[in-house]
Amino acid sequence: MSVIPNLTPSRLRRSSPLPRAGEGGARRVSDGRVRVWRKYAKRAGFIVLGLIALDLIATAATAAIGWELLKR
Repeated sequence: MSVIPNLTPSRLRRSSPLPRAGEGGARRVSDGRVRVWRKYAKRAGFIVLGLIALDLIATAATAAIGWELLKR
C-alpha cells in the first residue's frame, strides 16, 4: 500500500483562485514606478540598438576602405 496520496488534477487545484490584477491584495511596486522603469528600459534598448547599427555601418565602411587599399 502506498503512503503517497492519490494526486488527481482536482486535488492539485487551489481551493481559492489567486486575485487578478486590480482586485485588492497588496501591490509590491506601484504602477507609476513600473511605467517609469519601462520608459527608461525602452530608451536604453533603443540606444543600444542604435549603437549596434552604428558599429555595423562603421565596420562596413572600414572593410570597404581596406578593400580599396588592398587593391592597389
